[in-house]
Amino acid sequence: MTVTNTGAWAGAGSADRTWTTNGVSLATIASLDTGSGAYNGFLGSNLDIGTKTFTLRKTGGWVFGTNGYTITAGTISITNVSQVITLGASVINCTAWNWVGATPTLNANTSSIRVTGTGTFTGAGKTYYDVQLNGTAHTVTGNNTYTSLQFNPAGAQTLTFTGTTQTFASMSRAGNGVITIVNGSFTKTGAGTVVRLRKISISGNTASPTFTFYAIDSVDGGSNVAWHFERSGSIIPRLMAAGVV
Repeated sequence: MTVTNTGAWAGAGSADRTWTTNGVSLATIASLDTGSGAYNGFLGSNLDIGTKTFTLRKTGGWVFGTNGYTITAGTISITNVSQVITLGASVINCTAWNWVGATPTLNANTSSIRVTGTGTFTGAGKTYYDVQLNGTAHTVTGNNTYTSLQFNPAGAQTLTFTGTTQTFASMSRAGNGVITIVNGSFTKTGAGTVVRLRKISISGNTASPTFTFYAIDSVDGGSNVAWHFERSGSIIPRLMAAGVV
């Protein structure tokens, strides 16, 4: 089966519903909108709308759950929602994550949100499980919390943190391109481990706690706090962690 409709699709009414596409791509539609009816909605299969916008918005109380299915979309837009979003173990592939406003409650569970291209990550101060910034340039807003925050570009990447604090248990990078990090604050939770990022160019960033953040073979762009720059193979971080130097 092939869907060729090019219109904008939106939910309506008050009856609870499950969206099931059974592998059929909806990439031709203009957009998908949950609508403003007071119903609970759940995914019954993977959802693929290509690069189109998926809007979650409700003016009444409701619950939206992914049931662990994969979502592929352009911008994920969350606005005017008053209750609960539950992501389960879903992988959410998108070109931007745009959360407007403080509500609703987010149950991130063990989900992974993977942003590509040059899309923004507007986190709205929520707590996420795994977020991967995989494109060439991303701007991150909101004082967000993560279990894992990853940078996985295919080549060079620029990440701009607009005066916000990102709190995480784990931060890592992949690939060989230079990652440029601009502004913001990083706070690592949990004792006994450090953050070691290689081939970054960083400026205007404040890290916490001290003796935790190490930039390997990297460029100090200035105005950084509590970042330690070293060359490959240096034993200084180990000595500092042990209180020797």
